[in-house]
Amino acid sequence: MKKKILLLLVMLTVLAATVISFGDDIEFSKAEFLKEVILVAEIEIQEDIESDFVDSINSEYIPYLEAAYRKDIISEDERLNIDKIITKEEAVVILVKVFGERMQVKNITEEMIEEEMDFTDNQSISPLIKPYITYAIKNDMIKDSRRSFYPLMPLNEEKAKDMIEKAKEAHEKYFTRKGLSAGEILELAGKNIEKLDNFKAIGKLEMNMSMKIEGFPAEDDFEQQILDDGMNMNMFIDMDMQIENPHRNYIKQTVRTNSNGIDLEDHSEVFTDESAKYQKTALTGDKWIKTDMDSVMNQIQSLQGNNPQDMAQLSREEMEFFKNYSWYGENEEIDGIEYYTINVYIDKDSYKKFFKEYVQQIIDASLEEQQELSTIEGVDEAEIEMSKMMAKQIIEQMDVEIHSKYYINKKTMNYEKAEIMQNMYMDMSNLMQTFAAMSEEDDVDLTNVKFEMLTKMEGTFDYFDFDGEVAFPEITEEDIIELGNIMLP
Repeated sequence: MKKKILLLLVMLTVLAATVISFGDDIEFSKAEFLKEVILVAEIEIQEDIESDFVDSINSEYIPYLEAAYRKDIISEDERLNIDKIITKEEAVVILVKVFGERMQVKNITEEMIEEEMDFTDNQSISPLIKPYITYAIKNDMIKDSRRSFYPLMPLNEEKAKDMIEKAKEAHEKYFTRKGLSAGEILELAGKNIEKLDNFKAIGKLEMNMSMKIEGFPAEDDFEQQILDDGMNMNMFIDMDMQIENPHRNYIKQTVRTNSNGIDLEDHSEVFTDESAKYQKTALTGDKWIKTDMDSVMNQIQSLQGNNPQDMAQLSREEMEFFKNYSWYGENEEIDGIEYYTINVYIDKDSYKKFFKEYVQQIIDASLEEQQELSTIEGVDEAEIEMSKMMAKQIIEQMDVEIHSKYYINKKTMNYEKAEIMQNMYMDMSNLMQTFAAMSEEDDVDLTNVKFEMLTKMEGTFDYFDFDGEVAFPEITEEDIIELGNIMLP
């Protein structure tokens, strides 16, 4: 009995010493941890940035927290608990997103989790975090935890910095080429393209668009048959592109279309010169339609890269976004040239967050301009607000996924080939009902209409003739035709 009591006293002493040692250390909050991670990772911050955190947390952390949110390191929900003490399992998720290749986590299987996570406290680990911990173990991003992981252990400053340093070492060892991550090399290649005087590209796209409408009142049997069958369209697009940085490009485009068994072919040309865009189609003959790029369009261009060549060339905003979701593929050799390959995957939630932020700026810019016009031309402000609401509704109902692969020449560090796959789904039912509510006609009931659209696109772009010669059309005032003067067939 005495031995048992003595053993119990020893155990209590050890336990008390452990508790005291934890109590002596100052625990790290999530805000403090994120600041340390962002400093070590050398992520760019904005010092004077507006934030919802301003009344809830020390101002010194705000630039780092906003950078973490912008980089999708933390979610909207996590922003609400940013001043809480960070646990070990939460820290691992952040470290994988910053120092690992985050999109590879989706390839972690249940078998991998069972193989790597043989901890006595597995039941205490959040199921959603297990793939991150497994990924971190497989890539030597965290130290061996032996039998127990202690997922809910609060981190003190020393432990936090040790974990950050270990993750950084793994990043430099496994996830860099020439000292650069996949995202950094992709960004460098984009900047190198921008530095060129000009270049050429050839693009080939294949698109399938399907629309399904249910509950729409048909006027006759033929229309009902179309609605029952759905509307499907296949498009094959060939593009011959010449680009002169920063604001001139010329594209010759051939589009072959098959829509519900009907084949069509169309040839067009688009020339963009600074703030003016010219288009020539079969309807315009030898004439060009001119579109002036007003202030709103310029903002759209800067935010979304809406020039035609931006299907092949990422805008700066897209590049900043894409690099967060990139990882290295296997090196490849094509025609004797060695390439790094960079994969990018954007899921629908991440894309929606990105799209919302930039489209909101476009909406605000458009609203501001239209309100200015309303005082001059009598534009109805109610219509402006309705347009704003509908634009937001479209964003909410749109899901987009993007898979891309870029080939970076090892010597020149230019991307010379890109493979792109994009899926877009839109449920336009609510939008149809909004239109119906705005319509003055009461004889069409759209309350039960379901309208869905799915677009799948795959394409390749090849880049060549860097700093070679380019040729653009010479367009005079006599070559321009007003849109209203086009003779329709």
